[in-house]
Amino acid sequence: MPQPKALTISAGKTIVLDDNPSATLAPAFVRSQLTTFSDLAKFGVIKSADTVKKLLDASKAVTADALKSPDTFQPFVPIIGTSTADLRRYGALVAATPGVAEFERSIFWRVFRDIDAVSAATVKPDSKLVDFNVDLNQLSFNKYVFANVTVEQHAVLQIDTSVNALVCHDLLIRRLGKIVAVGSGLRINAFSIKGEL
Repeated sequence: MPQPKALTISAGKTIVLDDNPSATLAPAFVRSQLTTFSDLAKFGVIKSADTVKKLLDASKAVTADALKSPDTFQPFVPIIGTSTADLRRYGALVAATPGVAEFERSIFWRVFRDIDAVSAATVKPDSKLVDFNVDLNQLSFNKYVFANVTVEQHAVLQIDTSVNALVCHDLLIRRLGKIVAVGSGLRINAFSIKGEL
C-alpha cells in the first residue's frame, strides 16, 4: 500500500470527501465491503472482535426481550416509511453496552437493525450478512486515509454522509477554517487534533 499523502485545503476553498473521489483524492480513498460482523473489527470500523461479539450478544438479547414483551407492539409504531414494527430496541442496547463507544454502537446497529427480528437469534459473528437480507448499502464502509490534514483560514473540509471515517496523523484546523460533517456516524481517527483560535 502506498504511503498516504497530506491533504491541505487552501484558504477560501472547499473540498468534499464523498464515495466518488476526484482523481487527486482517489489514492486516499478506501472502500471495504463487509460480509460478516467480524469484518467490522477486521477493517478497523470497531476496535476489536470482543466489542463486536459484545454488541452482537447484547443486540440478540434485547431483540429477544422485545419480541417477548407485549408492550413492544402496543401501541403499534412503525419504522418510518414502512409497515414494519419498530421494536424500540436501541435504548435497551445502549443500556446493555455501557463500555462501548457510541460511534461503534451506531455503526454496528445500522447493520444489525436490518436483520429480521425473528432471525436475529441465529446470527453469529461469521454469518454471511447477505443471507439475512441486509441492505447492501449498509455493508460498504468508506474512509479516507491521509498523512496529515490541514484546513487553512476560511477553508472548508466537507465530509459527506457516505464517508464513515477520516484517518490521519495530525489534523490542524487553522483560524476560521472548518470541518463540516454531513449526516452522522463519522469517525475521525487522528493522533493529534488541533484548532487555532
